Amino acid sequence: MATNAEYQSRIQGYDRLQLLTLWDHIQNNDTPDWEPGRALEYLVIRSFELEGAEVAYPLTVQIGGTIVYDQPSVIVGMKNLEWDDSLTVRLHQRSFSRRIARLLTGPITAPDPMVYPLQDRYISLLTDFGFKRIFGTEPNKRLLIDFLNTLLPAHHHIQDLTFKNTEQLGSKTIDRKAIFDIYCQAQNGDRFIVEIQKAKQNFFKDRSIYYATFPIQEQALKGEWDYELSAVYTVGVLDFIFDDHKTDKTFLHVVELKNQRCEVFYKKLKFIYIELPKFTKTLDQLESHFDKWIFLLRHLAELTDRPQPLQEGIFPELFAAAEIANFSRTEQETYQNSLKYYRDMNNVVDTARQEGQQEGIELERSRVLERQRSLLLRLLPRTLGKLPDPVQTQIGQLSSDQLEMLNEEFVDFTNLDDLVQWLDRA
Repeated sequence: MATNAEYQSRIQGYDRLQLLTLWDHIQNNDTPDWEPGRALEYLVIRSFELEGAEVAYPLTVQIGGTIVYDQPSVIVGMKNLEWDDSLTVRLHQRSFSRRIARLLTGPITAPDPMVYPLQDRYISLLTDFGFKRIFGTEPNKRLLIDFLNTLLPAHHHIQDLTFKNTEQLGSKTIDRKAIFDIYCQAQNGDRFIVEIQKAKQNFFKDRSIYYATFPIQEQALKGEWDYELSAVYTVGVLDFIFDDHKTDKTFLHVVELKNQRCEVFYKKLKFIYIELPKFTKTLDQLESHFDKWIFLLRHLAELTDRPQPLQEGIFPELFAAAEIANFSRTEQETYQNSLKYYRDMNNVVDTARQEGQQEGIELERSRVLERQRSLLLRLLPRTLGKLPDPVQTQIGQLSSDQLEMLNEEFVDFTNLDDLVQWLDRA
């Protein structure tokens, strides 16, 4: 039979799909090239290795059983028979991914094949999907807290927060509504609107002011009320430069209400804008925690590993949450759709800049919108079944902003009624 070194060399040539095939053989007692029990042992170690753990071969174990939770998934009951002191299995915070847990527990089905070739290891945070997955979901809220705290003075640091409804309605039926990327509330009542803006937009500053009125209005209390308000922060991560800031090298702008003597008139309303294109530091030039966050906002999708300067504090959690290989089939499709939209929008800006024509901008925007709509009409039936004609008609009438929202939210739909209810509210 093979030596430990030969087993190690063999198993380290396996990818995830090959491990799944090996698991099928193990279940059928069809592993003639392995000593009894060794195939499962090496499969387990290799699975951890593919998930980013540091492992050392060889290992002889018995698997007493497995316990699988949604987050995290953990193997238990591993009893060591021939302990090797050199063995180390140092795991990141998520000890075992759901995909490998499903691989090792029965009954199993083949995991969803990769929908697209994995050209990038990590998602882009400049896409709607990437931004909201990392900053707008409950499992990852520590990441949002850490990022926001880099923008706040120490005495205002957030300890915990709660995500709120991103769709805000006016006080009357005829009032317009606002749809935020991320809307949350800190323990002390402070409200935060956090948005990613990919392309320059007419009256963007006006829109920021308008959006800030909703968190203010919702604080009104019925009955007697003394009008005391909690602070409202609008944080805009911009993938463009304001026209009136082009000659200003400052990329972080904090805007407050001030009087004629430039004294702060009201300290509970702040607008924080980050112009990402102005941030040009390289990995070796990063100094502060804030620098590292801005670098990752710009360059995460370009990284193929976890650079040493970015292995501190919260960042290992960010890398784990952003790794595309851990996504489900639907998540991969949604991300690729979002990435395509982001690239199309960049192309709109570049094309319009080259042509210098407003009609060129409108034409390209129209093309992007129709491609987005077409992709959704292909994706939705895969999870919800055939779409009735009236539903398709409603989708055909959605605006660009509404299509972006639907693109992010349909992952949570479990049946056609969920989609119909969403369209009725849109």
